[in-house]
Amino acid sequence: MKESKTNIEPKDANCFPIYYLNDCVISMVEELKSIGIEALIADGLGKRIRFEDLNGQISDIAFLDLSDRIHLSAAYCQFLWSICFVALRMYDGIKVQNELERLNSNERTQYFEELEKYKETDTIEELRQYVDWEKCTKICYSVFESGIEIINNKIDSFDKYYTLPNATESNQGKVNAIYCYAIVFILNHEISHFGLKHPYNVSKSQEEEADSSAFWTLYSDIEVSKKISAMIGTLAALCSLMFFNESLNGDDQHPDEDKRVLSALSIIKDEYPHYLGFVIKLFEMWGYYFSYEEYFTKIRSESTNSEDYFNKILIFFENKKQSNH
Repeated sequence: MKESKTNIEPKDANCFPIYYLNDCVISMVEELKSIGIEALIADGLGKRIRFEDLNGQISDIAFLDLSDRIHLSAAYCQFLWSICFVALRMYDGIKVQNELERLNSNERTQYFEELEKYKETDTIEELRQYVDWEKCTKICYSVFESGIEIINNKIDSFDKYYTLPNATESNQGKVNAIYCYAIVFILNHEISHFGLKHPYNVSKSQEEEADSSAFWTLYSDIEVSKKISAMIGTLAALCSLMFFNESLNGDDQHPDEDKRVLSALSIIKDEYPHYLGFVIKLFEMWGYYFSYEEYFTKIRSESTNSEDYFNKILIFFENKKQSNH
């Protein structure tokens, strides 16, 4: 699959910044040895991945066509990058703010003085943005709104996606890694449909099989040093589906979106405590988008810890789904 390219080049068309990560995504797919990608291609899987939705309107996130070629929505990919950025930036920022709150006034003064001594580097500049919480939240809001504009089909220009923090910047390595693994999961889900000989009109159980296959391939094939990014990317990909269905009720082909997240999270939650916090942040973003922010604020204030808050969110999801029937 090394010769695989998308069907656009930056010089040929307006495109989202995430285009520049496509080679990275392809390389990550090729590293997943248990897929047996060359054997699948020999069996008929299309070599090339085609980008769709170049104008910004999401038609379908990803799918296999009748020629067994994978299609991937460029607009969805940019939306996914935006929520990866915001969830990571807000979650890390809150951790920094919590640490600062533990310092007394003298310790805070010393901390800021030490911070100013460092030479200008991307890491230090990012840390300063976390310290300046007002600036951090404003940036996150703008990036999130740019992603929401994609969902709502209200893009007027590609320019804003380059003026805001984006995938082409050298200091976005952490976000880019999470995003790339999220797309690898999405692609691997489609590859799994082919490898498992699923029909084009898949059932709900076959969707769950493809999720499971994609998850376990990433979990087992990725080296330990990259596994956290890969698992956070997987969780981000699954959480992103929630933004396309307020009810969270699945259908004849698709499981409930929150259940898809929980299936993966339940396996890895105890391995790394921040998986839960990252998912909570994405759930809160879903709540903000669908105007449940006030309720999320209420149950957060009533919760004793993150686990309690998470469980209250799950109860809210279940009650909401029941009310939709």
